[in-house]
Amino acid sequence: MDELSNLQHLSLVSKVCKELDNHLGISDKTLAEFIIDLAKQNPELSAFRKALDENGAEFPASFASSLLSLINRMAPKKKASDPGRSTKEPGASGPSQRYPGLAVPNDSDERRKQLEREALGEEAFADPGNTWKKMSRDGSSMRPPPPPPGGPGAGPSAHSIPGRDA
Repeated sequence: MDELSNLQHLSLVSKVCKELDNHLGISDKTLAEFIIDLAKQNPELSAFRKALDENGAEFPASFASSLLSLINRMAPKKKASDPGRSTKEPGASGPSQRYPGLAVPNDSDERRKQLEREALGEEAFADPGNTWKKMSRDGSSMRPPPPPPGGPGAGPSAHSIPGRDA
């Protein structure tokens, strides 16, 4: 059982436990797994109810139906094997196939530097200490904004605001 189907099975067991607790006041993992096994062996409602009755679980029809539909809906599906493939390649199936962007290995330093060159341009990469020397779209260098009038930290004072008496 692979990790994903194992997680789905544990989620199903938890959900069946919650349903048993809500309807009967019993929260038993072993009982939930037994009911799931009965549902897998008896996928039709009449057979499932008969199997429950034979094992001493006399559930109401609506609860048995609800459990069976829950189990059928949440049970991990068995994957059909690909007849054309005789050997299983590591990483050829599963999450890496469904989410290829997440299966990309981490970039090396060379790849990171190449991406920086593409994004920032050659001049910015040549002088990494000058963070403001980036190229704009028209090719001119962008400069940092000028400091406010009066020098750094100089803000408007009460006497410099028009219409205000100091």
